[in-house]
Amino acid sequence: MPQMGGLAMMRRLCQEWLPEQRPCIIAVTSDEMPQVREECLKAGMNECLSKPLAVDKLVAALRMCQFCGDSCELD
Repeated sequence: MPQMGGLAMMRRLCQEWLPEQRPCIIAVTSDEMPQVREECLKAGMNECLSKPLAVDKLVAALRMCQFCGDSCELD
């Protein structure tokens, strides 16, 4: 993101959107340092995955996200 980094973008989303209105944000980074994940979660992201991306971890992260609120019926 040329004009704003991911952490700054997430902080801005948290300021402007109520928690129940925010999109699910999963960071994908090449940095495997534990503090990077902690920073992402502290900023308000739902998850932070490192590259190379493991499909099973992505699927698990997506399953944690709520996409359609209480009106959604999931099988």
